Amino acid sequence: MKKLPAIILIVLLFIGGVSYVVLSSDEEAETTSQETPEFVEDSESQTKINSETIPEDWTQERFNETKDNFGSMTTIEDVKREIVQMTSQKVESKRVRELKGNDAPTFPFTPVYPSQLGEFETPSDYAALTEDNIVYLKNHIEGLELDAETHEYFQEFLTEWENGDFSNLIEVHKTFLLEVSNPPEELRDFLEVDNYRLATEEEEQAFLEHYGLINQ
Repeated sequence: MKKLPAIILIVLLFIGGVSYVVLSSDEEAETTSQETPEFVEDSESQTKINSETIPEDWTQERFNETKDNFGSMTTIEDVKREIVQMTSQKVESKRVRELKGNDAPTFPFTPVYPSQLGEFETPSDYAALTEDNIVYLKNHIEGLELDAETHEYFQEFLTEWENGDFSNLIEVHKTFLLEVSNPPEELRDFLEVDNYRLATEEEEQAFLEHYGLINQ
């Protein structure tokens, strides 16, 4: 009979241990459930930030290759700078050649602007004025927060270019050049140029070959 209290004590200790394990498991599960929503929320937010819609009928590979032709475009000002660079292949100006100096007047095309004029990229990194690049720009603009008038303006002239109508290209080029440029005093004459014309097919081809943009 003396063994009975010892047995009861062992049973009580066993029950207490089980209860402790159960309570600890419940607390851990509750802590995990409280932390999970925050992680999911961050993950969803990051997906929205990084997601880009691929144009209809495009493969992921085609999209990635075209995207690589462009620099960072987080604002509409970035887009304007890209358009100035992209349209340079179709712009000719005797005055720009004179301002560039050296052998520029004898080139079979008008060289690009000095990079300091508007924080322009190295010419070999320009996006060429191709149909895919135009479609990519149209698609990219859809993801920017623009007022209706600005959105319509960009989509309208880009659609015209996509269809081979470049009648407004020089006007767009000059307008955006003025808007994105903040040149030092010695380069301000580039913003006064008013003798632009559309490049011939031969001049445009020479531009693309010279700057290594022919395969875009």
